[in-house]
Amino acid sequence: MDQGAARLPVAAPAYLPAQDAYFGALDKAGLTSVASTVKMGLNTSSSIGVRFATQWASQSNVLITAYWPDILNGTKPLSDLQTMADKIN
Repeated sequence: MDQGAARLPVAAPAYLPAQDAYFGALDKAGLTSVASTVKMGLNTSSSIGVRFATQWASQSNVLITAYWPDILNGTKPLSDLQTMADKIN
């Protein structure tokens, strides 16, 4: 696994006191815009899920399922993100 990825948390913890470490890691990595976006989302009283809702959504979800979990597990290279996006597009 990429050691850089191991130092960056994937999602903000639900436990509020633990969120300081999450946002601290993002800030330390220079990802302040990501931290701001996540904080805004967490502080929003309502949100709308983002997903494909067109007729080809099931096809894109098949591609995402084929690539995304393996990329997260480190069994496929990060460059496959572009391959996945190209196939979806």
